[in-house]
Amino acid sequence: MDLLFVTVDAQAVTPDDRPGGSHAAAGALLKSLREELPWLRGVHLDLSVGEAGEQARAVLAEASGFPVDAEVARRGDRRYVRRLAPLPDPPPRAAPAPSDGFHLLSGGLGVWAARWPRTC
Repeated sequence: MDLLFVTVDAQAVTPDDRPGGSHAAAGALLKSLREELPWLRGVHLDLSVGEAGEQARAVLAEASGFPVDAEVARRGDRRYVRRLAPLPDPPPRAAPAPSDGFHLLSGGLGVWAARWPRTC
């Protein structure tokens, strides 16, 4: 079974895009549905604001094929899909500067610890 969920301007694909948050949860739901229900193939198709005829052609073009990509965006005549890309190597880290004073470490099940500077 295939599910095609269509939104308009829900993802930032180009630098000019200003997405809204109203459909953000639906995209996350589709991602988890593919993992929890393997028989359901869900695709999130995000369109740009445009003419109704242009949007209908984009929906029909996406619905006519076998769903391979989980997230697809159409901006004009271009089709974008989400892919992983390598990141550049991080710059070498310098040693942190020594600090004096009080340090508070908190988090994780409400446990906290404090370290006072030693004067020995």
